[in-house]
Amino acid sequence: DLMQQHVDAAPNDDGARLDLVRYLTWAGKYARAEKTLLATPALAATEEGRTLHANLLAWSGRWQSAKVINDGLLNDNPEDFMANFNQAIILRQSAQPKTAQPFVDKVNTLQPGTKDARDLTRGTKVRTDSFVSLDWQQSDDSINITSNQPRLLGSFVLNDAWRIVAEAGRNDIRAPQFSPYAPIYGGRSVDENRALVGVRFAPNGKTGIGFSVGQSNIPNDSTG
Repeated sequence: DLMQQHVDAAPNDDGARLDLVRYLTWAGKYARAEKTLLATPALAATEEGRTLHANLLAWSGRWQSAKVINDGLLNDNPEDFMANFNQAIILRQSAQPKTAQPFVDKVNTLQPGTKDARDLTRGTKVRTDSFVSLDWQQSDDSINITSNQPRLLGSFVLNDAWRIVAEAGRNDIRAPQFSPYAPIYGGRSVDENRALVGVRFAPNGKTGIGFSVGQSNIPNDSTG
């Protein structure tokens, strides 16, 4: 609040405005950060202003808009720390997240052992590596139908473009025993088991195509 009050009182204090933009970005207030920066177009057009703009757009998930700005900054100075940092944040959100790795490596070369470099490495690794995870969802609605869904998910990286994906899960659906939604063969629950395996192909950073085959089973019935 004090930073905002100061900028309101001294709108020509560029250093304070840039600091406020940084703080708002760190706080996750991306729309407000962008509005604060663009309120002074000449400042936003400077190298530091464009760097901050690319940074806040990248963190807010608007990675394609961020890339348009950051590509120019990288072309002007390929050794700039923030330009490489931003590019890693941008590309790891694309359909080909492994394309971020050269920029992660560059950040570690420019500032080895720093917290920023370590955090960037860890955050990117989560998006680029193969993984197996356990996911569990529970829902309960206004007509007392409940659902419990544990799932085992896997994604196995082959290269920048190709992944093998797999899923195995169970869905326990329950309704009151004498409600219109109770199972027709008695009781109050239906268990569905499913398994899927497939591939995901990303021909470029903007496009991902997935195809899976599998089977779903409930008591006395199954479908592929």
